[in-house]
Amino acid sequence: MLRPTLKVIFLLLALSLLLVVDGWGSWLTPHGNARKTSSTEEAGPAGLTEKWRLEGVSVDSSVVVANDGTIFAIDRKVLKAISQLGKVLWTRSFDESLSPPTLSSEGNLYLATTLEKKSYVIAVDAATGKTIWKAFHSPGVVNTWHSHINLGSDGTVYVATAHRAAAYSPGGVIKWQHTFLEERYWNHCNTGPSLSPDEDTVYVFRRCSSGLYAFNTGDGTVKWHDNSEYKSDHVVPVVGRDGTVYIADQVSSTLIAYWPNGKKKFKSTLSSDGEFPTFIAMRSDGILIVTMQKKGALKGGGILAVSPDDGRVIWRYEIPKDDVGPPIAIDGRGKVYYGAGDGYVYLLDAEGRLEERIHVVTEDAKPKASQIHGYAALSDGLFFVISSGADVLHVIGSE
Repeated sequence: MLRPTLKVIFLLLALSLLLVVDGWGSWLTPHGNARKTSSTEEAGPAGLTEKWRLEGVSVDSSVVVANDGTIFAIDRKVLKAISQLGKVLWTRSFDESLSPPTLSSEGNLYLATTLEKKSYVIAVDAATGKTIWKAFHSPGVVNTWHSHINLGSDGTVYVATAHRAAAYSPGGVIKWQHTFLEERYWNHCNTGPSLSPDEDTVYVFRRCSSGLYAFNTGDGTVKWHDNSEYKSDHVVPVVGRDGTVYIADQVSSTLIAYWPNGKKKFKSTLSSDGEFPTFIAMRSDGILIVTMQKKGALKGGGILAVSPDDGRVIWRYEIPKDDVGPPIAIDGRGKVYYGAGDGYVYLLDAEGRLEERIHVVTEDAKPKASQIHGYAALSDGLFFVISSGADVLHVIGSE
């Protein structure tokens, strides 16, 4: 007979496997985790059915999902808590527009906002919407279509917006800050911050001016900096389990990989016929999933699976029309869930084959471009995407 302690252990192991298979989990930060891979170990929905929708969620944003299934979303200047069934639990209004939220395991929401042309970091109680603390971050405005906040396992709050990167204690006390000296595009260039697996390094991509920075998380010193003027609207540094860092440049249509010490691992051309990369995600096995947009208005593009070793394209799925942007999430089986500018939600298997697609945006939605945009989320067996026009959150699950 098993001793009680061993019984408990086996029950916990069985439960943990069940959670992965059946899809229970959470999506606490835009892009899913601290390494910004836009993936999860849990299973996504087996099929595509729109379970419910809710108007009043900013299209250039992202939702996060708590362990209990509560969804947090932004409607420009308003923070919303939403139940698993789509009921608004509470709202909190702010003076200016908000960046997508990040949620701690302790139940605090962190956001960036602008007040009188200065950027601030705000901590909010996820249960009530009440402010816990507010800290001045930097002169300059917050770019609200990017998440600017990441959390370390010790609760450290990493922020990169306007012309500074900084770290704050869980109570809002500043630990360190770094001011970017260049003034070109200084107000809206940062993406990330993304953390290394050992949390010794935080990466910030100055996406329209001065390249990729690697900061020491302890004191904010610059470990290394590649000042190549790579440009992108939405690409966030993605960090592999081995510490390799990936970004992309839309001008040269290249994927760039760095070893943790800052030396280039490879620079791979993804297209030579007028396409450019718009977003990077990563499967749990390290395979990169890259969205590609054809140059010119609403011409479609494709989804690529790319080798993390050398940048070689493994497979491609064609998106026939409209914008091909960042609303992508990947489950633990390698399945790709994608919301495209043509108003369809796509489900691809790990080999790039189409399993299903459904149309969730009406033909008369305005504007036609980027009908599904922003950043996606995948949690509790549900896929979350946002469409433009009425700014609608679409929640997709199995039949």
